[in-house]
Amino acid sequence: MKIYTYSHNRPDFIKLQYETIKRHVKDDYEFIVFNNERPGGDGGFDENKIGQINDICESLDIQCIRVELDPELQYMNGVKMFDGNNYLNGNIACAYSYTWGWKNYISKNDCLSVIIDSDSTDVEGCGMSPELTKIQKLSTEEFLAIAIGCSSPPSVLMRLDAPKLSPFPS
Repeated sequence: MKIYTYSHNRPDFIKLQYETIKRHVKDDYEFIVFNNERPGGDGGFDENKIGQINDICESLDIQCIRVELDPELQYMNGVKMFDGNNYLNGNIACAYSYTWGWKNYISKNDCLSVIIDSDSTDVEGCGMSPELTKIQKLSTEEFLAIAIGCSSPPSVLMRLDAPKLSPFPS
């Protein structure tokens, strides 16, 4: 199982989240952080946070992946996502980063994937191996509709069985 989170304005939450996961998740897992600190995301951009996120991940031996701005995803559903190196607003930063992570990493997994909001740390007694729930049966298009249509990421746990989902639309 792979557990993902997206970090931008609160690098200090990475360690809290990781410690909670280590303490409570019963299954074998890999914790992966998408580093999404960039201007325009939420108005609180601090270039130093890019390095802080990387440093915290390195100190905890966690894989850290920098969210890249992909020209193929600059417009989604007719909405411009970024200009230069800047997101156009926080809602777009959320939709873009989730879509980019899905396209480039999560949808390519051959295992159960979990996405945890960056400020969620309550995963007490969490086991991911039982029967898949309804949210795991989403098609790629349904997942993208949720990501693109949300005003902010839901503070919930998403469990996705990527091998059973359709490929990312071209």
